[in-house]
Amino acid sequence: MSSFVVQSWETFVGIALETDGNSPYGTNAGNFTGFNGTSPNFSAFGAASPTIFLPLAGDESMVSIPNYVDLNTADGTKYLMKYQSIANHAEGSLPLYCSPGSFAFLKQWIFDRLTVTGATNQVRSATVWVQVGGVCRRVVGVKVNTAEFNITKGQAMNLNLGCYGYGEHIVSSISFSAPSWWYDAVYAGDTVTVQVDGSEHTQMDTVRWTINNLLDDDPHRLWSSNYPRQLLTRGREVTGGFDADFQGSAEYDKFLRGASATLNVALAKTVGSGSYTATFNFPKLRYDNLSGANATNEKQRLIKESVDFRALSPNVSTDEMSWS
Repeated sequence: MSSFVVQSWETFVGIALETDGNSPYGTNAGNFTGFNGTSPNFSAFGAASPTIFLPLAGDESMVSIPNYVDLNTADGTKYLMKYQSIANHAEGSLPLYCSPGSFAFLKQWIFDRLTVTGATNQVRSATVWVQVGGVCRRVVGVKVNTAEFNITKGQAMNLNLGCYGYGEHIVSSISFSAPSWWYDAVYAGDTVTVQVDGSEHTQMDTVRWTINNLLDDDPHRLWSSNYPRQLLTRGREVTGGFDADFQGSAEYDKFLRGASATLNVALAKTVGSGSYTATFNFPKLRYDNLSGANATNEKQRLIKESVDFRALSPNVSTDEMSWS
């Protein structure tokens, strides 16, 4: 039996957005060749090839979940002889480094909304290829439930995606160029400017925020398949926080009074001859919790404060955050 060693650089994800015509939830859902109620022809679903490739920043956990049930009988002398899948889907997390050139694509997948078959104000679905060495898993109908952004001083920016999907299958490995873009082309702590209430906060250690698209966590319905018929967005919530040197009572005072604040996170990165920018703006924040700004008798230590916030819509025509 032959064996091989999988190198870390051989592990990556490829992603392509799906259309309403090739998404497993779209206009042709349930009508693809080979669909028989339990075993859809996965090659007929989704996009044919990746649009972008991104490096994994940690262990991914995308997996097919068949939800098997045991078919027990009343005869106690017999062993269990049969079980079947009744609610198949895929789910898991994709931890990624943030390549500047990928942000416009990621915004379309994670944040933008559109009208799809049977529903409005929905996030896009995508086909995701996860390759480890020579083994490539293709997951179709993948939507982002949660997107956790984290920027910490001295580190590369991380993005962890919590995803739901339709199902997966094994395909041939994907050819790609040597990953020269992994390390020299990522947003990091030295490429960010953070403003609170319109002024730059110069003593920030970490800023983080989570976009929760509130996907239906039980997407199965009564129909001719054990796969999801739809995967709908129920709204959006945005939460986050930041850690910084304690510089005075301004943030603590807002927390005590229940006052609102604004936050702007601006990223900029030059890669070769290209310049990339991304801006995340939160027009109205309320601080859920503030800790750390307490008296201490420990010498030679900066006093830190940690703020947790919830993003709110300032009015009926403005979203709780913008991404540009």
